[in-house]
Amino acid sequence: MIGHVRCIFLRMKVEVTRTVKRIVQMRVEDGVLKVVANMFLSDRKLRQIIKRHSEWISAHRETRDQPSAVESVAQKEHTDECADGGMIRELFAGKKTLILGVTVDIRPTKRKTYLDGETLYIAEKYYETRESIAKAVKGFLKHIDNTRISEEVANFGSEASLCPTRIEYKDNIDFWVSCSLASKRVLCFDFRIAQLPEHLRRYVIAHGFAHFSHPLHDRAHACFMDRYVRNAGECARELERYGILKSLMS
Repeated sequence: MIGHVRCIFLRMKVEVTRTVKRIVQMRVEDGVLKVVANMFLSDRKLRQIIKRHSEWISAHRETRDQPSAVESVAQKEHTDECADGGMIRELFAGKKTLILGVTVDIRPTKRKTYLDGETLYIAEKYYETRESIAKAVKGFLKHIDNTRISEEVANFGSEASLCPTRIEYKDNIDFWVSCSLASKRVLCFDFRIAQLPEHLRRYVIAHGFAHFSHPLHDRAHACFMDRYVRNAGECARELERYGILKSLMS
């Protein structure tokens, strides 16, 4: 999927394609800066990388033979904030997972599932296959949903002076929060919301509340989001990159 990053200092359009690879590649084509970047690299960090190479970009704006030059620059732009291919493989293998936006290791224990620092311990009987590990992780995420996320929903409701009639957490690969149910003041979240970082959880929660009064994704809905969520547009684009979580526990 192609998105955009606003870089005022460049005075040119910037198109961004996200990938699971730990890379940042840039090329100038038809007056447009085309970037391939890791899906977990924030727009803020990406802008910083682009700015560091603004002179190079300007120099190649009119150059026809860009690809080889871009490749030589791009290979140096690995960053610790990117999730590299190895980490992605560990997520799929069930060796790591995301809890409230933090990557944690998964280890077996003789006790019940619990989180200790950056390690999620799951009962030994589940620590056998990828499927059984996913089942244990899913159960723990739903526990977070019913405690931490429900508390965040309540706090936002107080802030916005709105109250849902019901809160649900379901397994749905198509949405983070159901827009159609929200119009009935029912907040139905995908249970994986517990894996998102705080600012994206707030975005998803606010999006649901916005539909209480604004059923369409119109200007009124956008105004509500801008009122309660900082950089709502950037959050929406960042949230798309977390779609990979839907493939880990289906």
